[in-house]
Amino acid sequence: MAKRIIDVRQRFRAALEEINTPGSWEHITSQKGMFSLTGLSRDQVRYLKEKHHVYLMSSGRYNMCALNDSNIHYVASAVKDAFLSVHAEDGCIKNGGKPPPVHPTEIRTSIPPSSVVRLNTTSAIANYATEA
Repeated sequence: MAKRIIDVRQRFRAALEEINTPGSWEHITSQKGMFSLTGLSRDQVRYLKEKHHVYLMSSGRYNMCALNDSNIHYVASAVKDAFLSVHAEDGCIKNGGKPPPVHPTEIRTSIPPSSVVRLNTTSAIANYATEA
């Protein structure tokens, strides 16, 4: 499974670069796990859902396992269309071609007794699965 995800990441990045999608897509292959932070803005994500029926989290996080031979080029073309059609306020275009920094594990440094510590275990498990 881990090898398939790595292969899909490489092929998706190649598909984006092949059609000259704006920005740098190195982060697609440098990230680990089942999910990828695309760097798409909320408006671009909404555009993908409404116009192309490509579904991802509003944060721009995409499940790489959803890509396959029959849809990888369609999704790459849809992402390019979203970048060209919807100006990114905080996405890749304004950030030098890189996604905004996101930390999958968020822990507050000053923790009073009543505070909550958030841990995204899904990302931790997905990262572990691809390293095995």
